[in-house]
Amino acid sequence: MRKVLRVCFLTAAALVELTSIASPAHLDPRIFLCPTPAAAAEFWKDVIGFVDRGVHMNRSIASQIAVQHQCWLETHESRPVAMQAGTMRIGDGGANDGYVTPDYYVYVQFLTYGLRHSPLATAERKASTVPSR
Repeated sequence: MRKVLRVCFLTAAALVELTSIASPAHLDPRIFLCPTPAAAAEFWKDVIGFVDRGVHMNRSIASQIAVQHQCWLETHESRPVAMQAGTMRIGDGGANDGYVTPDYYVYVQFLTYGLRHSPLATAERKASTVPSR
């Protein structure tokens, strides 16, 4: 139980630290994808490790960490297509899919859409403005 609480605390602390230096929310759906679930887990563990040591995370530092795990920057809008070994497969269901941890995926979505501009909330607002017959 302590280990679970520690992981939750570290994840929350990393998100707070990363968002404190993040730019304002904007539509920039770029995410680092990794070739395997294990590489995705190690990438996120290393990102959290840097933040725990007081490093201010930015895309350049994240890129250096990604290279160590053979991860790449996905520049096309991708979506989750499956869960595997505690990670999410992201892509279009094809050969170029990659893996991320759920924590990292949520973090990227937060940076992309912020708290007020989630894709679901936007779709619901648009649907509610359509006049009914």
